[in-house]
This record gives sequence, C-alpha cells and structure tokens, in this order.
Amino acid sequence: KLIKDPLFHFLLIGAALFLIFEIVLDPDDSSDNIISISTADINVIKAEFSRRWQRSATEDELSALITEFARNEMAYREALALGLDKDDPIIKRRLRSKLDLIVEDMSRLSPPTDEDLTNFLDENSERYKVQPRISFRQIYFNRESRGEQLSTDIAAALNTLKSSRSEHDITKIGDATMLPVQLKLTPMTLISRQFGKTFSRSLLDLPAEAWTGPIESGYGLHLVYVDQRVAGYMPPLSEIREDVERDWTYQHRDNALREVYNQLAEQYSVIIEPDPADPEDRTGEGTQ
Repeated sequence: KLIKDPLFHFLLIGAALFLIFEIVLDPDDSSDNIISISTADINVIKAEFSRRWQRSATEDELSALITEFARNEMAYREALALGLDKDDPIIKRRLRSKLDLIVEDMSRLSPPTDEDLTNFLDENSERYKVQPRISFRQIYFNRESRGEQLSTDIAAALNTLKSSRSEHDITKIGDATMLPVQLKLTPMTLISRQFGKTFSRSLLDLPAEAWTGPIESGYGLHLVYVDQRVAGYMPPLSEIREDVERDWTYQHRDNALREVYNQLAEQYSVIIEPDPADPEDRTGEGTQ
C-alpha cells in the first residue's frame, strides 16, 4: 500500500533529486552557492522595467524583480549541473548566436582606413555607379490590334509628329496602355523594369529632342522623344563614404565569421554515421 501511495512517489523523487545535487555539486566549493547581484545588475533591472512600462519600479516591484533575477541564476546553475543544456538545439542556436555577436563586436574594433574604403570601392565600383538618367515621352502601338496596318500606322504617326512644329496630344496617338506616357529623368534600372532592357538600352543611342522609332519593347512598338539625357558617373569616395563604410563593415564582419569557422573546422572532425537501414548510404565515408 505504501508503494502505491502518490505521496511516497513524490518523496522518493525529491530524495533522488537531492542525491543528484549532492553528487554533482562540490560541497567544498561554497563559492558556487553564492549569487552576487551588483549595483550594475540592479540598474539594468530598473532600466528594463522602465523601458517596458514607461515608469520606475516601486520598492515592492523592484524587490520582486531582484528575487526573480536570483531565481533565474539558481535555476541556470542547477540546470547546468544536471546537464540540461546538453543536446538541446534551441540552446545550441542561442549559444552560437552569442558567439557570432562576440566575433562581430571584435571585428568592429578596427574601423576602416581610407585605404581600406578606397580598395573596397575599386573592387565594387559597379555597386556605387550613378546610373544614366533619361527624360522621354513615348507613344505605344499594339501589334495584335493593329495587325497588318501596324507599319503603316506607325509611319503615318511619325511623319505627322516630325512635320508639325506644334505640340500634339500624344495620348490621342497610338494605343491605350498602362505604361507611363512620359518619364522625368529616370534611372535606367527603373526604365528597364517598366519597359524591358532592350527598350532602355535603345534610349542611350537615340538622338535627343526628336521623335524616333519604332523602338521595340516587351509590349510592342513605340515612338520615342528623348527630352534630356544625363550621363552616369562614378562618384568620389567623399560623396558616398557613409554607404561604402557601411558595406565594408558588413563584409568585414562576414569575413571575420567565415575565418573563425574555418579555424574551428580545422580543430574538429565531423563524422556522419551511415543509416543502417540504407545499404547504399555512404554519408559516413571520409567525412571530416
């Protein structure tokens, strides 16, 4: 009857846990049982409470928070003593994140020199080039709706636009489309997104201030009038220093992480055990 009593089971489990603590913990090392809560710890507790609740903690609230802080430390130490951190993927990910943060912080201790930024800019010049910008108007002609009349209609429209010095309402020429009729000094990448690369590249070679065409896009054919064209250029470091330094920092951090893991890989051998249920599994052969 005693063995079946739940209270007996509870006492037995408690005794087992007490025995484990006695075995794992060194009774002669009293320093392991001291939890020191510094003024800095309390200031952090206060700051976190104020940030969350937008007010200062009362004496009772602060006392409860300090008690919770101590309990967290107790639970942390006992969990480590029992090996509860072993084989836990969540804890492993958190610890790796902390290691990565340490490496990233160390990589920031050496800010880039002007030479570093200049070399980085030379190696990644395409990233920072200011693209050509173009202002233009366009008249769209739909291949499907025009059919065999397409070439004739385009030639007639182009002749009308060239022969008359007066401004025409170009929205009444050509076919309806969702494409913009006019763009003001737009970078080439944005023009490419709307009209396609073939069309945008053609704009670089067209004469300015004259109706030209037809120019082909992914939608059909267009008559185009280039109003203005501003050439692209490579800005000096002084003009884009903030962007270059930010990108250099990101790459420097990634390089530091990669180097750390390369060094760690030299100290470990990774062995992948083959699946006994799969006779063709060769994952464990020669893996390091």
